[in-house]
Amino acid sequence: TPATCAVVPQSDAYFLPSNAYVRFTGVGTCTIAADAAVTPAYAAARATQSVAVLGQPQAITFTSTPPSLARVGGTYAVVATGGASGNPVTVSSLTPATCTVAVSTVRFVATGACTVAADQAGTGAYAAAPRATQTVTIASLPQTITFTSTPPSPARVGGTYTVGASVSSYFAPTYASLTPAICTAATAYLGAPSATVTFTAAGTCIVAADVSATAVYAAAPEVTQTIPVLAAVASFPATPVLDAFARADGALGANWGGFAAPLFFRVSQQHGAVGLGGGIGWAPTAFGTTQEAFVTLTALGGNGGSGAQGLVLKGQDPTNHAFGALTVTYAPQRGTVTVAALHAPPAAGTAYPALAMRFAAGDQLGARVTAAGAVTVYRNGVLVGTVTLSAADQAYFASRGGYIGLVDVAAPGALFDDFGGGSVTP
Repeated sequence: TPATCAVVPQSDAYFLPSNAYVRFTGVGTCTIAADAAVTPAYAAARATQSVAVLGQPQAITFTSTPPSLARVGGTYAVVATGGASGNPVTVSSLTPATCTVAVSTVRFVATGACTVAADQAGTGAYAAAPRATQTVTIASLPQTITFTSTPPSPARVGGTYTVGASVSSYFAPTYASLTPAICTAATAYLGAPSATVTFTAAGTCIVAADVSATAVYAAAPEVTQTIPVLAAVASFPATPVLDAFARADGALGANWGGFAAPLFFRVSQQHGAVGLGGGIGWAPTAFGTTQEAFVTLTALGGNGGSGAQGLVLKGQDPTNHAFGALTVTYAPQRGTVTVAALHAPPAAGTAYPALAMRFAAGDQLGARVTAAGAVTVYRNGVLVGTVTLSAADQAYFASRGGYIGLVDVAAPGALFDDFGGGSVTP
């Protein structure tokens, strides 16, 4: 088998002529034959001996270190050295579903275990190197969710809110209510970027946004928005008319206290009419801590509209507002509504910054005060302004109910109709 071995006769004088040594020249099976020639006395003879010839060993060593945190979409330059045969080391992926190899660049295509193999072929003198492998764990890319919408404050039963969020991976989030007894969340279509949250009961509404895992991205950590939901606010007005003034000309009547004499206020041609003005209170009933009052400003009085006319809330005495009251007055000439608080003597009053707005003759002026200290102003039933009482005024009025009424300052000739109000359920 000359391809694998050669017999070299020994010429050394110390060896007998029948001796020789064998040189192994290639990988495979080496078969050596020994022959004896025929003689007159002996026949020819042959003996053989076979030897398995192995190549010189080779080993492959990875000289590159894979990333400790491999991510889908990332790459890694793999480097490996081989044995002395000079043949190139070739790199391949044993897990093509999670990674691919192009020349020496490993590309991570999906989560899981990526196994890269390195091989080196043998030659006539060298055996093929044992395959070497390197395994890398590929993690999903992270995703984060950020709410892009701000919930209403406060939220009210019966109201809605469009919740939106952005995702770092640009996938659309899914929305759900974690408190279905308080609120629901619904999207218009699958994959919609926002959802409509409907507040169905008072309490705490928790809305969650989620994004599922994909072959590339891990599931995003769930994010939530917590929204306090208050009971629905009654529409304005939520209370009846108490006095329409549809009666004969003369005094306002026994239901009114304070400056109720005809010199100050009277009934004239089926309207309430202002004379010298002042303050009057609806005497029959003191109303609760959340209350409202309203009146139709039939004609704006005063010298060219220079006076002010308006409402009284939480009057502590229907005959004298100096014992404590909140007033909401409209000044036509300035086009402003002013909220003022007056404590019982000797405490001073507080006039809050004026709210710019205009009322025309025939408009309804309304106001509501809550136990929490918010005074809201309405024009024809529409909210047009809010004033929050100071801590001192809240401390005085929060737990107090009181009487409602009317106040007119320097507004002679003003006419009013359909005065009403009362307690409102918070």
